[in-house]
Amino acid sequence: MKQTPPALSADEDERLRRDFPRWRVWRAKRPDGTPGMWMANPPPERTDLTPTLMAETADGLRVQMAAPGPRYGRPVPQQAGPQ
Repeated sequence: MKQTPPALSADEDERLRRDFPRWRVWRAKRPDGTPGMWMANPPPERTDLTPTLMAETADGLRVQMAAPGPRYGRPVPQQAGPQ
Protein backbone atom coordinates (compact mmCIF):
# COMPACT_ATOMS: atom_id res chain seq x y z
CA MET A 1 0.00 0.00 0.00
CA LYS A 2 1.37 3.41 -0.99
CA GLN A 3 1.81 5.74 1.97
CA THR A 4 1.39 9.47 1.51
CA PRO A 5 4.18 11.49 3.14
CA PRO A 6 3.05 13.81 5.93
CA ALA A 7 1.99 17.30 4.87
CA LEU A 8 4.78 18.80 6.98
CA SER A 9 7.74 17.01 8.49
CA ALA A 10 7.79 17.28 12.28
CA ASP A 11 11.01 19.33 12.22
CA GLU A 12 9.85 21.75 9.52
CA ASP A 13 6.45 22.18 11.13
CA GLU A 14 7.94 22.76 14.58
CA ARG A 15 10.45 25.36 13.34
CA LEU A 16 7.90 27.33 11.31
CA ARG A 17 5.33 27.29 14.11
CA ARG A 18 7.93 28.26 16.72
CA ASP A 19 9.29 31.12 14.62
CA PHE A 20 5.87 32.32 13.40
CA PRO A 21 3.45 31.29 16.16
CA ARG A 22 0.37 33.21 14.97
CA TRP A 23 0.64 32.14 11.33
CA ARG A 24 -1.39 29.29 9.81
CA VAL A 25 1.00 26.99 7.93
CA TRP A 26 0.13 23.97 5.80
CA ARG A 27 1.16 22.03 2.75
CA ALA A 28 -1.15 21.75 -0.24
CA LYS A 29 -1.73 18.38 -1.91
CA ARG A 30 -1.26 17.66 -5.58
CA PRO A 31 -4.05 15.84 -7.46
CA ASP A 32 -2.17 12.55 -6.96
CA GLY A 33 -2.14 13.10 -3.17
CA THR A 34 1.56 13.91 -2.82
CA PRO A 35 2.69 17.05 -0.95
CA GLY A 36 2.66 20.21 -3.03
CA MET A 37 3.27 23.89 -2.34
CA TRP A 38 4.04 25.23 1.12
CA MET A 39 1.35 27.73 2.17
CA ALA A 40 0.86 30.25 4.98
CA ASN A 41 -1.67 32.85 6.11
CA PRO A 42 -0.62 35.73 8.36
CA PRO A 43 -2.28 36.29 11.73
CA PRO A 44 -5.92 37.41 11.31
CA GLU A 45 -5.24 40.89 12.68
CA ARG A 46 -2.59 41.55 10.00
CA THR A 47 -4.99 42.59 7.26
CA ASP A 48 -2.25 44.78 5.77
CA LEU A 49 -0.23 41.73 4.60
CA THR A 50 -0.54 39.46 1.58
CA PRO A 51 -3.33 37.07 2.59
CA THR A 52 -1.69 33.85 1.35
CA LEU A 53 1.97 33.06 0.78
CA MET A 54 3.11 30.13 -1.38
CA ALA A 55 6.51 28.56 -1.99
CA GLU A 56 7.99 25.37 -3.42
CA THR A 57 10.11 24.76 -0.31
CA ALA A 58 9.85 25.29 3.45
CA ASP A 59 12.89 27.58 3.27
CA GLY A 60 11.26 29.62 0.52
CA LEU A 61 8.14 30.00 2.63
CA ARG A 62 10.23 31.03 5.64
CA VAL A 63 11.85 33.83 3.59
CA GLN A 64 8.44 35.13 2.53
CA MET A 65 7.03 34.91 6.07
CA ALA A 66 9.98 36.91 7.42
CA ALA A 67 9.21 39.79 5.03
CA PRO A 68 5.67 39.38 3.66
CA GLY A 69 4.46 41.78 1.05
CA PRO A 70 1.60 44.22 1.48
CA ARG A 71 -1.99 43.40 0.67
CA TYR A 72 -3.08 45.06 -2.57
CA GLY A 73 -6.54 46.39 -3.25
CA ARG A 74 -9.18 47.58 -0.89
CA PRO A 75 -9.75 45.97 2.49
CA VAL A 76 -12.78 43.75 2.74
CA PRO A 77 -15.42 45.58 4.79
CA GLN A 78 -16.47 43.95 8.03
CA GLN A 79 -20.08 42.87 7.94
CA ALA A 80 -22.31 43.71 10.85
CA GLY A 81 -24.09 40.84 12.54
CA PRO A 82 -27.85 40.39 12.52
CA GLN A 83 -29.73 43.38 13.79
